[in-house]
Parts: sequence; C-alpha cells; structure tokens
Amino acid sequence: MANMALGNRPPSKFIRRLNQVSAGVAAKIGFRAQRAEEIPALLIVVTLPSLEPKLAEAAVNGGAGALQVRMNLQDEPGDAQVLERLLKAAGDCPCGVVLAGTSGASLDRIESWRLAGIDYVVLGSDSDPAYLGISGLGKVIALDYTVDRDLVRTVNDLPFDAVQASIAGPDDVGKPLAIREVMGYRYVSLTVRKPVVVQADYRIQPRDVGALREARVEGLAIDVTEMGSDAESIRKATAEFAQAVKALGRARGRTAAPIYPTVPLFQPGRETTGVPEEEPEPGEE
Repeated sequence: MANMALGNRPPSKFIRRLNQVSAGVAAKIGFRAQRAEEIPALLIVVTLPSLEPKLAEAAVNGGAGALQVRMNLQDEPGDAQVLERLLKAAGDCPCGVVLAGTSGASLDRIESWRLAGIDYVVLGSDSDPAYLGISGLGKVIALDYTVDRDLVRTVNDLPFDAVQASIAGPDDVGKPLAIREVMGYRYVSLTVRKPVVVQADYRIQPRDVGALREARVEGLAIDVTEMGSDAESIRKATAEFAQAVKALGRARGRTAAPIYPTVPLFQPGRETTGVPEEEPEPGEE
C-alpha cells in the first residue's frame, strides 16, 4: 500500500479557508495578510455533476471557494489523469472527492488522487474506518438526519477536520428552509469544535444564506445539478449564491458557548428535583 503519511505537507487549503471564516480574521500569507473583508461570510462549495474541466472553470468564475466531485468508483483506470485536467481548470480553487454514499475506494487509489492534486475527501458515517488513517488530505465527515444527535459530539475526538451536515429528512421534501433547521445547524456548530459546512439541497436558495450565517456555520455546499448541468447554468447558479454571500459583508466568526449537561442537584436527606431552591432573603430564616 502506498505511504499515506505526509507529515511535512501543508494543511488542506480547503480546511484553511474554512478556519479563516470560523476565526473571522485574515490569515497571513507570506509577509502580507489578506484584508479582513476578503474573508467571506460563508465559503461556497460547488458539487460538480461531472469531471468536465469546463464545469470546474465555470464554477470558479461564478465565485466558488471550493469544488468537490463524486467519482465513479467502477471506472478506476486513468481517473487520476482525468482529475489532473479538472484541477488544472480549477486553478487555485481547492477540490475534493466525495466518498460518502459510495461503495468505497482503496487507500492506494485515494493516494493517487492526492498526488494528482486533490485537496480533501468527504467521508460518510458508513465509510470504511480505515479512512480515518488518511494523511496529507483534509478529512470531512458527512452527517445527515440519520446520525444520532448524541454521536455528533464524538466528531471532536476523531481525526476529522470539518463536518458537512444535512439535517433535512424525508418530511422536509418540498418545503422551504425552516427556522427549525437553522436551529439544528446552530446546534451542530455549537457542539462541534470544527468548521461546519451545510450540505444544501434544492430547497436552500440564495436568500437563505443570511439565516445560515446566523447559525454560525462556515460553508455552504451546493449541488448545481438541480439548476442545470451545462457550464453557463453552473456559473450563473454559483454566482447567485456568491453574490448573496458577498452582500452579507465580512466573516463574523463563530461564537460558541459551551453546552452544559443538566445535572440534578443532590443533597443528602433531601429529595432531588433537579431545580435549585431559592436562597432565603435576609431575615426570612
């Protein structure tokens, strides 16, 4: 098996960009720092419908902050060369491979993608646990409504760099984004001490980016297939989201408050109610 340990490799560019949004401050590049207003309120991630280079170029021209693709795991020979052409068209925009929801790929094959220039991988909760040992790439865990809420906190203790979350369930099909879902994404951003990207479905529109910023998430992954699979449709759809994010202004950064468990108070010889008794006023004892 190829050696996946690359300790001297710089961290994932995608993860660095998410961390900048999370911090709400500019990161130093060389001897100069980015202007704070260049850090977007949300990073727009575009999931491309195919590996055609012109689609990657269209998304970047529309304002994508990162790209991701789904690989056809049956067509293994030569996929690294196909990725190289895609990445050349993407230029400086980081690109990842979505493994969530697939039958998996060998570590050797993932290594070939890294060598081609892939920046990160998106894993599913049902992915092979061997992927936890991948080095040299950003690792994003995809969580959906089927993952028990109590398990979300475990992301903090596992070797993931970010979360891609979708809490919409079957009952949400055909309905617009609701406050309840915004609250759900805020719960994830409060619970997870790593960047959170919302996996958008067709219901999430550019007008919803302000609400998602209130949830203090760092990114929004849009699947442009619903909006058309040709280059111009992808550029236009990406630009609509990017312009809506730009209108929000600079990144505000995440404000996370600790979540404290509710622990019943216990005093010997006294019935435990879980609610503290009020202190008596002076002179009432």
